[in-house]
Amino acid sequence: MLMNPYSELPPYCFWRTGVAQENFDFIKNIYQKKFEIHPTTKIATAGSCFAQHISSHLKKNGFLVLDYEKAPPNIPDDSHQKYGYSMYSARYGNIYTVKQLLQLTEEVAGLRKPSNYIWERNDRFFDALRPSIEPEGYFTKGEVSKNRRLHLKKVKEVLKDMDLLIFTLGLTEMWIDKEFGTVFPTAPGTIAGKYDKNIYEFKNAQFSEILIDFRKFQQTLKKIRKNKPYKLLLTVSPVPLTATASGRHVLFSTIYSKSILRAVAGQLSNNQKNIDYFPSYEIVNNPKLNASSFEKNLRTVKKETVEKVMKHFFKEHKPIKLKSSKLKIDDDLLCEDALLESFNTKNVISFTSFKKDYIQIVGNSFMAQFKESLLLSKDINKKIKDKLLFHSVTFLKGKKSSEKSIGHMHISPNDYQKNVKLFTFAQENKKPKKVILLYPRILGCFLLDRLGANFNNAENALQPKIASIFVQDNYEIYEKKIIRTVDEQIKSIEYILKFINPNNLRIVASPIYTEKSARFRLGDEFVDSKSFIYIKKIAEEYLNSKFNHLPKNIFIFHSNELFNETGFAKNKYHKHGKPLYDLHLNSEFYSGCVNQLKEFLNIIE
Repeated sequence: MLMNPYSELPPYCFWRTGVAQENFDFIKNIYQKKFEIHPTTKIATAGSCFAQHISSHLKKNGFLVLDYEKAPPNIPDDSHQKYGYSMYSARYGNIYTVKQLLQLTEEVAGLRKPSNYIWERNDRFFDALRPSIEPEGYFTKGEVSKNRRLHLKKVKEVLKDMDLLIFTLGLTEMWIDKEFGTVFPTAPGTIAGKYDKNIYEFKNAQFSEILIDFRKFQQTLKKIRKNKPYKLLLTVSPVPLTATASGRHVLFSTIYSKSILRAVAGQLSNNQKNIDYFPSYEIVNNPKLNASSFEKNLRTVKKETVEKVMKHFFKEHKPIKLKSSKLKIDDDLLCEDALLESFNTKNVISFTSFKKDYIQIVGNSFMAQFKESLLLSKDINKKIKDKLLFHSVTFLKGKKSSEKSIGHMHISPNDYQKNVKLFTFAQENKKPKKVILLYPRILGCFLLDRLGANFNNAENALQPKIASIFVQDNYEIYEKKIIRTVDEQIKSIEYILKFINPNNLRIVASPIYTEKSARFRLGDEFVDSKSFIYIKKIAEEYLNSKFNHLPKNIFIFHSNELFNETGFAKNKYHKHGKPLYDLHLNSEFYSGCVNQLKEFLNIIE
């Protein structure tokens, strides 16, 4: 047989024996360590959300992982992640890009002072460089600045004391302040702040730029440490992009981004003795696993897949197995970019904090503003706020909610899917203590759907081209629609009242859209004064006749002075690509209802 350069290569160098015929649970020789990690090695962790897995597994297996910004003793363990504690070696949250890492390091070294880093939402203030660490925000800008100064001191201690930094590269896409160059972990307007194309710009970093930024980071770190040697272990997050602002397909953008990051990590580890690369990306995306590495959303890495990844790591770096091996690993990650999929789910909490006295709030898209009003209210006890569960009204119909519906909730999509039985009202041992139903449609918001394009498409009763429409000729169709909708709502209420005491149920009802709001939402061609008044009258008469048998104390209504145009606004639920807008109540509009609910919420029987 002729000799060639491939003749004597080991089996793992060939696709057939290295991948196709290899055991997918453990791929031999895919990772061979460059240096030792000793029991005394001080490890700092940082990076994108997948880095949280690495950090928790290292702790559990006895490695000396630094945590210099620990949670106050009054915050329970299962709430640490909600406030950015115990995730990494300091409370910097997820660092998705190398430019973020460079920016933080330069700030610690006194070489940079970020501008425009305090964002606002509903009179609360957020550190835009780590927006998830205070879900409800700070009361003043001064608090943000003070907490950031304290944070930077802790980060400096971490960078000076560590022996090894494990950093997970996550994204190439980022949002930057045009004038000051400040880079943010999430787009303005998703958690806090307001997007303005004149202030912010989207950037997708290229290979050379990322490499330059990383070398600048190394130079800055060298100054902070005063030339004290250290080691780096790089890995690339296997988690795909939730969404892309590049204009390309998200699959295209994911492969592009991960390929560049993998190339950067390879270049650095090949050229520098103190930098190693761990192939978590390759292990998770092994073709032999197909899509089985991920949950059904094809984005969340399964628990058992993470175990496979870490098995490869601990084969080379033997576990220390100290007392920390008893630590519980939290498999639920806090990822800001996942909020893009979930209509800005600003407050993510763990199910483990709930007992029998949790309070369920059920509603549709109006719940987003109602939720904000509740969580920002100074009259509602914080302990009570942490017991509020927000979820989709589809539960009352026995349906599973999509991630789009979950966007209005107070919980993560993963938590929801794992604990779906907690929300099925029918389980005697899991009955909620109290329930709030948010039903804007009870008082007639559904009327505008019947008056608009939805009704037109379903019944062919209206013609969009007609400039002015009077619907009295079709009153029977409208009455049937109204009766059917109201009856559905009453059935839901009666169903809940079978096992929930009326004293533990409240229904928040919003007013009917004003005619002006209806025109703004649906367009003039779908609304005229006669039609609006006529259908409103039909609905109110039927509602009054049907709701008489229900306990009056379960309803929460707005005061009459709020029945005006100012309560409605077009917002992020605008249907892109369509000329019409969706209208929702402003969060301030619910303040009166929240005030009426204060006693109901704060007294747990």
